[in-house]
Amino acid sequence: MVAAGRQQPGGRRDNLRWIIGAAETCELGGPYALVTAGASLHWMSWEPLMARLAAAMTEHAHLAIVEHGPQGVPWREELVTVIKRHSRSPDFDPRYSLVDALREGGHFERVGRAETAPVLFRQPVSSYVEQFHSTASLAREHMSSQEAAAFDRAIEETVRPWSVDAALEMTVAATLAWGRPLAPKALRHKIPPDLAVS
Repeated sequence: MVAAGRQQPGGRRDNLRWIIGAAETCELGGPYALVTAGASLHWMSWEPLMARLAAAMTEHAHLAIVEHGPQGVPWREELVTVIKRHSRSPDFDPRYSLVDALREGGHFERVGRAETAPVLFRQPVSSYVEQFHSTASLAREHMSSQEAAAFDRAIEETVRPWSVDAALEMTVAATLAWGRPLAPKALRHKIPPDLAVS
């Protein structure tokens, strides 16, 4: 992804710094006026991450979180059944919102929210199936090869009636929420020196 990013317009600008590492522990610069996160925060340890971000951001900076996905797919009910059968998250809830979970856990204070207009998206069935393995609860490294193959077959069978030329057409929209990361209550008035911005 970094190699691809460097090839984009402006990807090699002098004021752009590419960092490869865990957000909870990698060396940060800053202070930052904006931090963005797409489909990534569910992989991270929220408490140390939010403490680091809160310390590394300017006073009026925002953390912007993007959630996205297909809307109103006719195979949703059967899809949820397959996911529940294989998910490593015993409390899997198809209505789950990362932003809501961060807010309820005291890690994020939302100050704004916006939704994009829905767009039509065409995706090969194989790519649709594979994207589920990018989630923490359905990652291939948490499944045996036999279970992963069984999951893939079940998803393929679920969507087959709606596929045309081995592809699916879906309406996709995104939600953008922005606000402030919150350090754990114990740290809000005293950020450890190793987390402070120099």
